[in-house]
Amino acid sequence: IGNGLRNELTKAIANGDFTRQKSLIKTAIIMLSRISIFLFFILTLVSEALIMLNILDWTLRMPLYITNGFFCLSFILGIARTIAYSYQKSWFASLAQTSTTAFQILGVLLLLLLSIQPNLVIFAIFSGVASILGNLVIVFSLYRYIKSIMPISTVATYDKNYRHAILNVGMYFFVLQVCCLILYATDNIIINKLFDSASVAKYSVITTVYNTGDSLFSLLLISLWSAVTYVAEKQNYLWIRNEINTLLRMWGIFSIGVIIVSVFFNIIIQFWLGDSGFYYEPRLVLVFALFTICNSFGAIYVNIANGLGVIKLQMVCSVFGSIINIPLSIFLATTCNMGLSGIKLATIICCLGSMFLVPLQIHRLLLNKNKI
Repeated sequence: IGNGLRNELTKAIANGDFTRQKSLIKTAIIMLSRISIFLFFILTLVSEALIMLNILDWTLRMPLYITNGFFCLSFILGIARTIAYSYQKSWFASLAQTSTTAFQILGVLLLLLLSIQPNLVIFAIFSGVASILGNLVIVFSLYRYIKSIMPISTVATYDKNYRHAILNVGMYFFVLQVCCLILYATDNIIINKLFDSASVAKYSVITTVYNTGDSLFSLLLISLWSAVTYVAEKQNYLWIRNEINTLLRMWGIFSIGVIIVSVFFNIIIQFWLGDSGFYYEPRLVLVFALFTICNSFGAIYVNIANGLGVIKLQMVCSVFGSIINIPLSIFLATTCNMGLSGIKLATIICCLGSMFLVPLQIHRLLLNKNKI
């Protein structure tokens, strides 16, 4: 719902259609509210079932209910982040995340200062309040800077047409996210089954290092999605081409940084973890560096494709990749005797579509738009 709203709302912003903006937001909030109520009901049933089956202790009932309630409320308020992205005020979303963390830390410090005995109920309340306050920060920030978007108006209506518009695009993104979850969340499970827990720890450390680089590069792309939707609605495709050229130059600098880190990787790990650090074979470091460089290249075009709403090819590639990921990982790691390197190489192969086919699709699309 959030991703579907992001594209539709950005189009309405580009066209200056304030009525549509308000109605889209109200429609999304009502949809999320209904889902949230249903979700709380399901979570309650699951919690009670786990307690009745003695999988969880009965003393956890109240903390579970509190956590579930705050989670469902945050589920609704989280739509404010999507709205911020649509209005190209992505720093609001970052502010909300930072605020949540700050409130959580302050809550823990307050509990320590008051010398309160460890209590899951109180901790659940403090954690839940922190998440709500973090989301409220962005809500009030949006209200202050973009008062015209607030759906509390007689003009705003819940419209089934808007609901279909949001869900049509949103379902594609939902499938993409599920595929990404399968693709990236199964590596540790596979490694634990094929090797041992020490290998999981070793793989997690190198993943953390290179994911940090990915996160830094992602900061450059955080506003790209909505910006592309906005200028595409204005038929300004030249801006997209220029932005690609700028980002590719930044990608080149980023790639040099990845190579430098890879050359001195074991020295960095030894400095970070000391004598308890792992030794990483050059082949494993090379595969991770290759993935990071190729993935960041593809991320530029994936964000552009998302902004243009051209996501069918990306979805097909992701579905295919998620299907072959597990058997390919096992084959490369065991049959080909590649170990951990085979696990990451399988991920690269599964992501080839988004890394290379999507860029080709975008270049072809922009070439045709340029001719028109």
